[in-house]
Amino acid sequence: MAQKIDEYITLWTRVLEKINASLDKKIYDAFFKDTYIHSIEGKMIYVSCPSEMSASYISMKYANQITEIVNEITESDYKLEFKKESDFLTFFKDEEANKKPKFFANIYLKPELNFDNFVVGPTNSEAQAASLIVANSPGQLYNPLFLYSQSGLGKTHLLNAIGNYINEKEPIKKVLYCTSQNFIDEYINYVRSEKTEDNLKQYINSFDVLLVDDIQLLQNKTKTEEFFFSIFETLTRFNKQIVLTCDRLPDELDGLDQRLVTRFMKGLTISIKPPTKELCEQILTKKIENSQLSIDFFDKDVLSFVADEFKTSIRNLEGALNRLIFYSSINNLNHINMDVANDALASLIDTKKTKSKLSAQKILNCVASFYNLSVSQITSTLRLSQIAIARHIAIYLMRTMLNLSYTQIAEIFNRKDHTTIMHSCKKIEDMLKSDPDFPQVIHRIKKKLNSKGS
Repeated sequence: MAQKIDEYITLWTRVLEKINASLDKKIYDAFFKDTYIHSIEGKMIYVSCPSEMSASYISMKYANQITEIVNEITESDYKLEFKKESDFLTFFKDEEANKKPKFFANIYLKPELNFDNFVVGPTNSEAQAASLIVANSPGQLYNPLFLYSQSGLGKTHLLNAIGNYINEKEPIKKVLYCTSQNFIDEYINYVRSEKTEDNLKQYINSFDVLLVDDIQLLQNKTKTEEFFFSIFETLTRFNKQIVLTCDRLPDELDGLDQRLVTRFMKGLTISIKPPTKELCEQILTKKIENSQLSIDFFDKDVLSFVADEFKTSIRNLEGALNRLIFYSSINNLNHINMDVANDALASLIDTKKTKSKLSAQKILNCVASFYNLSVSQITSTLRLSQIAIARHIAIYLMRTMLNLSYTQIAEIFNRKDHTTIMHSCKKIEDMLKSDPDFPQVIHRIKKKLNSKGS
């Protein structure tokens, strides 16, 4: 708050200097000398005046001139309102009743997710650097910024960090953060509502920065996509910053309007790779330092062990650390060694290993066995009917059960172009809709994959 007040004082001092230079001293002393910025709400600046006469006189005679000066200094488009100081008490009391946002009312940035506690390593340094550039110059470079990775690798952290950074450094800018599911829910509720006085599109367009997590959830939501496209076009036209996160590349978002895909691609697209073991150890160390515990509370080999076991997901890594701390707390331990770590994390490691049993190779083996084929036949380019359908099914299952990207699957099948992989998935999806017996085939293969003996 102190920082905001300092900024208000700096801005208004510069305004008054320009006004003073063009006015008679008596007029300046009588009407301007004791004015100050009371508050800034969005694009509205409220100026406190020493009297009703002063507020009225400035509004009639100098409002346009002062507005021009303010917008010249700030390079923005503010509007100004002048009021007697005591009037603000009732004015903002009335405003308080309507202070809760009309939309996205219960969605907020997480203040604990910032750049200071984001641990940078070789697998995420580009994403962190791009995020920091965008946070420093929103709307000027890389619009949109599109961050993609598997789940749990830090996309949401960076998205929140951008919003928190802008809120701190440029509090006059309005930042809207939401997930795609939040966006979909707000749109559906708005369309179904009979209220017409509040416009969702105008509300979103009033923000300077839009941060949307998990944009892949917009797939096959035709009406919501159209609405988002309109928002996207308006915000970018006025150089307002958009940052999106996703679990895959834009051109792998099948079921998404191609106009959106091309616009996502025109900005800066950056991936976050799974962290190295060394980066995981740094993350664990940082988390421990930020807690009430000393790093000496853990044996070094414990941190190495946890980093190695849970390096595929930062979210899981943090969950494992929380489990260790909780276990030590309820058992009144004053140190965590390998024996303690093995006991505390046994259930998590067993679950992780069970999930990891399902792999691309296992899917290939299972589908090959189901159709009495060899794996090499399925991964070949042969187009015989039975081989082709087995290949399509294997690709579809890798996509839906393992959540692999089209590019990753293309590498498994030694294909240079991932569009053939997309075609295979579409083929199976169509067959599931058109052939009443085909869902049972997929069910039988999945059941075989999930059985212990497979």
